[in-house]
Amino acid sequence: MNNENSKRYSRVAKLIGILSGFILVLGTSYAVFRVTITGEKENVVSAGKLDVRVENEQNEIAINNALPQTEEEGKQNTPYTFDIVNRGNINAMYDLYLEVNNESTLDARVIRYYLTVVEDGEEKQITPVGNLITNEEENRKEGKKAYKIDTKYLDVNKTNNYKLYLWLDYDTEAEQAINKTFKANVRVDAEQIYKGNKLIKQVDVSENNDGSVTAYMYGNDTVVIKGQGQVKSGLSDSLVFANEEVLPNYKKVLQSMGVDVSNINTLDDLQKYIDSQDSNFNNQLDEQVFYICEKEVLKEMNKDSDKVTDYASLESYLRELGWINEEGNPTDVGDEFLVKSENKYNKNYSLEGYSPSKIVLEEGITNIPKGLFDGNNYITEVKIPNSVTSIGDNAFYNCFSLTSITIPNGVTRIGKWAFASCSNLTSITLPNSVTWINDNAFSYCSNLTSITIPNSVRSIFRSAFEGCKNLTSITIPNSVTSIDDKAFYNCFSLNSITIPDSVTRIGDSVFSNCASLKSINVDANNPNYISEDGILYNKNKTTLIMAPGGKSNVTIPSSVTSIGASAFYNCRNLTSITIPNSVTSIDVGTFYGCSNLNAITIPNSVTSIGASAFSYCSNLTSITIPDGVTRIGVGAFSYCSNLTSITLPKKLTSDFNSNWFTNCSSLKKVDIANDAINFSTYDGALYNKEQSKLLFVPVGKVSIELSNKLNTIGSYSFSNCRNLTSITISSSVTNIGDNAFFNCTSMKSINVDVKNPDYSSEDGVLYNKNKTTLIVAPGGKSNVTIPNSVTSIGDNAFYGCGITSITIPNSVTSIGSRAFYNCSNLTTINIDNTKAYVDANWDAEWMFRCDAKVNYLRQ
Repeated sequence: MNNENSKRYSRVAKLIGILSGFILVLGTSYAVFRVTITGEKENVVSAGKLDVRVENEQNEIAINNALPQTEEEGKQNTPYTFDIVNRGNINAMYDLYLEVNNESTLDARVIRYYLTVVEDGEEKQITPVGNLITNEEENRKEGKKAYKIDTKYLDVNKTNNYKLYLWLDYDTEAEQAINKTFKANVRVDAEQIYKGNKLIKQVDVSENNDGSVTAYMYGNDTVVIKGQGQVKSGLSDSLVFANEEVLPNYKKVLQSMGVDVSNINTLDDLQKYIDSQDSNFNNQLDEQVFYICEKEVLKEMNKDSDKVTDYASLESYLRELGWINEEGNPTDVGDEFLVKSENKYNKNYSLEGYSPSKIVLEEGITNIPKGLFDGNNYITEVKIPNSVTSIGDNAFYNCFSLTSITIPNGVTRIGKWAFASCSNLTSITLPNSVTWINDNAFSYCSNLTSITIPNSVRSIFRSAFEGCKNLTSITIPNSVTSIDDKAFYNCFSLNSITIPDSVTRIGDSVFSNCASLKSINVDANNPNYISEDGILYNKNKTTLIMAPGGKSNVTIPSSVTSIGASAFYNCRNLTSITIPNSVTSIDVGTFYGCSNLNAITIPNSVTSIGASAFSYCSNLTSITIPDGVTRIGVGAFSYCSNLTSITLPKKLTSDFNSNWFTNCSSLKKVDIANDAINFSTYDGALYNKEQSKLLFVPVGKVSIELSNKLNTIGSYSFSNCRNLTSITISSSVTNIGDNAFFNCTSMKSINVDVKNPDYSSEDGVLYNKNKTTLIVAPGGKSNVTIPNSVTSIGDNAFYGCGITSITIPNSVTSIGSRAFYNCSNLTTINIDNTKAYVDANWDAEWMFRCDAKVNYLRQ
C-alpha cells in the first residue's frame, strides 16, 4: 500500500460510522424572473412573456455515509441533471446559482463541484473539475447564500442541458463533517435581453483552449472574461464585434459615387461587389470613406469641416491647423485626430468589425498575459480582479483611449511596456504588492500627472516612466535600491526629485531632458551619492552625474575628474560653462541639446570627446578643441546650426566620420594645424594628411577651390552643401565615392575636365567616362535629358532633384535604389522600356516620396 492510499485509509477509518447523518440533497429548483416592460405599438405598452424554467430534474443526489473523494472519483458520480429552457417569447440572459438551504449544517467550504452543459448540441465543460463552491461569486437572496456557477444567453425556445457533480472534498477532516447535512437548490435568475446587454457571442480564451476561461461579448461594447485560470495572450483580434452600421453607410457612399445599390442587401453582397471592382475604383471608394470619416471627426473636434471639400484638401487644412508638420508627419494633436478617425472608420466602415471599449475580468482570472490587448485603441476602461498576480509584457501597449486603471493588491509584477503609450491615462495607484516596475512599463503615458510608488517597490527599471511629459512630481520610497537608465527621461514637467538613502545604483540619463527640473536632492545618509546646489554627484564628488535640465548656472568643482554621459542633456537655460583642468574626457551626449550654450572652455586635460557630445548646441558659433584630444565620437557636433568655424586638434587619430558635422548649416571653415598627424585642410575643407582624398566640405560654403593633389572625392563629402551652385572636377580625380553630391539642392552643374580618364559630364550631369551610367544629376537642375548611351541609373541619382519630368530611354535596363527619391516637383516619368521598370535591378523605393505618374511609351 503506497503512502497516498495509506493516508486516505486512515482518514476513512476515522469517518466510518460518524457520517451516517450526512446527506447531500438537491431539492426542487425554481426560477426568479426580472421582467422589463417594453413598448410594442404607439401608445400601447405591454409586457412580453419572460419564462425561463428549470425542467427535467433527475437523479437527486442523496449520499449516505459519504466519504471524501478525489476530483477523478467525484466526476465519476451520478450527476444531477436538469434543463434550463426558455418557454417565453423574449430572449433572456440568466445567472445560474447553487443556493444553500438554511437547513444545511455542513460547511459549504468542503463541497467541490463540476459542471457541464450541452449547448446547441455540444457538451462543454463550464468549470475545471473539482472547483470549491466557495471560490465562486457569492450572492444572497431572501436570506439564503448562493454561489454563481454559470451565466448564459438563451434564445426563445432554446434549451441548455446541465450535469452537476457534487462531492465531499478529499481533505475534509472528520470534525468538519460529523452528523452534518448539506442541502442546496439550483436557482436561475433571468432577465430580458435588449440591445445594450445582449450577449453577442462567447469565446474560449483559456490559455490551454480547455474552456476554463470564457469571454462573453455584450452588445454594449463590453467584454466580461470569466472562469478559473490563465487567459491566452493577444485577444484584440479574437474579440471583435460585427458592425451593423457598415452596410447602410457603405450604400450611402456608393450611391454618392453613382452606383446602383438595389442588389446590395447584405454584408456578403457588399463584399462581393467590392471584390468585383478594379483597384482604381476601390482606391476611390477608400478615399471617399476616409474623407467622410475625417470630415466628421473635424466637426466633432469643433473645427471648420467645410474647409475640407475633398480628400485632396485635407492635408493642407491639417497643416493649417498645425496637426501635421512640413514633412507630413502628425503632431501630438494630429495623433489624436488620426486615432479618432481610425476609431470612427473601424466602427462605421470596417468590414472586419470593431473592438470592445470596456473589459471586465472577474475573480478567478489569475493573469494578464503578454500582449493581451496590445494596440487596441478602443478600450477606455479595464477592471482587473484581485485574483490577478501579474500583468504581462505589452498587455495594454498603445491602448490610446484607456483613461483609468486600478491595479489590485496581489499584483507583484508589471511587465515590460505593459501600459506604454497609453496616452490618455492620467493617474495610477500601484498596490503594496508590486516589487518592481519593469522596462518602459509606463513610458510615454503623456497625460499621466501623478503616480504613487508603494514601499514594496525595490527597483525602477529602464525607461519605466520615460516620456511622461505631464508628470510633475514623484516620490521615490525608501524601499527602492536601484533606478535604471532613462527611468524618468523626457519627463518635461518634473520639477523636483528626492533620492532616498536606500538607492545604491542610479543608471545613465535617468533624469535627462527633464527641462523643468531645477534640483536633484539626495538624502544625506545615502552611501553612494550626494547633491550640491541641486546637482547629482557620486559620494566623493569625482564624477558629475547629472545637472537638472532647468539649471541656468553651474560651477563644476575641481574635485570632478569625469562628467557622466548626458550629464547636461537638454539644459536649455545653460549659456556658458568652464570645464576644470581635472576633467580628462567629455562623455557621450554630455551637452546634447544645450541650445543656449554660446561659450564653452575645454581644458588641455581632455583627451576624448564622446558621440553627440555637443549635438544640437545651436547657439555655439565657434569652438576650439585642445590639441590633447585624440578621439572624437560620431555626431559630436551635429546640428550645431550656428557653428561657423571649428579648429580640430593636431593629435586627432580617430578615423574621420562624416557625421561629426551633420546639419551644421552655417559651418564655413574647418581648421587644423599644419603639423597635424592624420588630417589637413585646404580652403576650409577637410582632407587626409596628403590632401589626396577629400573628406568633408562644410555645408555653409558658397564656393570652393579643391586641392590640386586630389584624386579621390570621398563618399558624402559634399553631402547637404545646399549653397554650392557648381563644382569642377579636375583630370586627376579617378575615384568619386557613393553619394558624394547627396542632397546638394542648389547645385546646377557638375563639370568634369575632358581629360579625366574615368568620368565625364554633359549638361552639368555626372556620368562614367563612356556615359553608360548616370551617376548623379545636380539637385538644382530643372531639366535633364538622358542620352541613349545610358544603360543604368545609379542609386540616389536624382535624389531631391528639381526636375519636373523625365524620359528614360529604351537603352536603360537598370534603375538604382531611391533613384528619384524626394523629387517633390516631379510629375511625370516616361519609360521607353518596360524592362527597366519591371525586370531591372531596382527596389520598391526608387520613387519614394515622389508622386510622379509613370507612363509606358511601349509595352
